[in-house]
Order: sequence, then C-alpha cells, then structure tokens
Amino acid sequence: MEALKKLINNKYFVLVSRVVLGGVFVLAGGAKLMEPIADFIAIGRSWDIIPDPLLTWYMTALPWVEVIFGLLLIIGAFVRFSSVVISLSTVSFIIGIVVNMTRGRTLEDCGCFGDALHFGDTFGQLLWRDLVLLALAIVLIITSQKWLSVDGWFSKSKNLLNSQ
Repeated sequence: MEALKKLINNKYFVLVSRVVLGGVFVLAGGAKLMEPIADFIAIGRSWDIIPDPLLTWYMTALPWVEVIFGLLLIIGAFVRFSSVVISLSTVSFIIGIVVNMTRGRTLEDCGCFGDALHFGDTFGQLLWRDLVLLALAIVLIITSQKWLSVDGWFSKSKNLLNSQ
C-alpha cells in the first residue's frame, strides 16, 4: 500500500499520466471532429445503447469534451475536475463495451479515434484499454501532486500572495 501511495504522488508518474491521458483524449476527440458527425452518430447507433435524441446530443458533445478536458489535463489546469469528466466519459465507454460483450456482439467499429488510428480489434481489447485509462484518471483525481501544472503554478502564486 505504501508503494502505491508513493507511485500516486510521484511527480514524474503523475506528469506522464496527465500528458498521456490528456493526449489520448485530445487525439480521440480531434480525430472525431475531422470526420462527418453523421458517421460518428451512425457508429453510436450501431452500439444500440442510447436512444435518440440523447444519442445525437452525446455523440455531438463527446469529441468536444474529449478535446477540451484532454487539453486541460495536458497543461495541468483543473486537473481533478478534468479527470472526473474524463473518468465519467471512460465509464460510459466501459458500459457500452460490457453491454455489447454480454450481448455476444462482435466489434465492427468503435469510432474511438475516427479513421485516424485503430486501437483494439475486440471488445475485450477495448475494455482493457479503457480500464487502464480509467486507472490513470483515478490517479489524477486522488493525487495531490501538481508539478509542472497550471494548478501548481496558481497554488504557488496564491501561497506567495498570502504570505506577504
């Protein structure tokens, strides 16, 4: 348990987690934004989880959420809040994966990175990928480490102002 605490508060591990998680989501959201939204919504319909009009709203907002909160993670701004948003997105992906796995379906197209990248040929591979991403997000939620982040810079500035 002590080793886990050290890892979670290791400034290098936290920085790499922040940049990797943010980068994955910026890449995923950016790739989706480069393609017609109708194609992405069609992929969402094929998963058969969310009914319209909620599906259209979710699939339209998702790429923007991924890019915005991914960028915030990369620069280290609002890290806890951004990590919670990314966690909720990732949990929604995990739910979709598990539902389709239990239905016995095979993966046609996850739509995760648009046509730009291909990560995972099966629902099982997507599930493992998303569990790792969720673990990184949880680390960022519970850590107090703010090295090389906008949050850290503001907390130092605030402490300097309060000490004068």
